[in-house]
Amino acid sequence: MSSETYAAEVAALQIDEAQREALTLRDVAMLSEAMGGRAAMMCMIWAPDQEPAREDENLPDGDEQGEEESPQE
Repeated sequence: MSSETYAAEVAALQIDEAQREALTLRDVAMLSEAMGGRAAMMCMIWAPDQEPAREDENLPDGDEQGEEESPQE
């Protein structure tokens, strides 16, 4: 599709100005924001023989969430 055809197609859409500008600039983040989308999404898939790690599993010892280091005397 030529850039002139694309611009004409975008101009013909019945959308608000923020969405039109995002489409014209071909800015995915701007379009997502204009449409109330999420900032980022992530899809995680584990192999059948794997289990997801616990959130605190990768933290060094003593750094688990909610734990405070005891003062050393």
